Amino acid sequence: MITKKPDRTPAPTMRCPGAERGRYARLLAGGYDVVITGGTGFRLRDSRSGHVIGEFADTRDVFVATLAEVANGIPSRALRMDVRIPTGEYELETGGDTLVHLAQSALGAPNEQPKRVAEG
Repeated sequence: MITKKPDRTPAPTMRCPGAERGRYARLLAGGYDVVITGGTGFRLRDSRSGHVIGEFADTRDVFVATLAEVANGIPSRALRMDVRIPTGEYELETGGDTLVHLAQSALGAPNEQPKRVAEG
């Protein structure tokens, strides 16, 4: 993925090298969009039924819809984001937890997954 304008803000020091939580949120707030090279549109669908939840012109809207669906109880593993390519066809880009984590990171939303607890 690339952005329409390079992000020149320094990356904060984090526990996980290479990860910058909320970087895309700052870009989106600044009027930019997360761009998937070659993508001309996005579709969010439920992989269990094939039902198309929505079609979107930009990534911000598909990420918002992704988090809304998870909040409404759809399992993250059932969500798929397809990217429309210039021919008009759709290709699977990502899905499941990867899509949810991407949406959370892009929007700066907290990761609200339950933490594993060791039984003793």
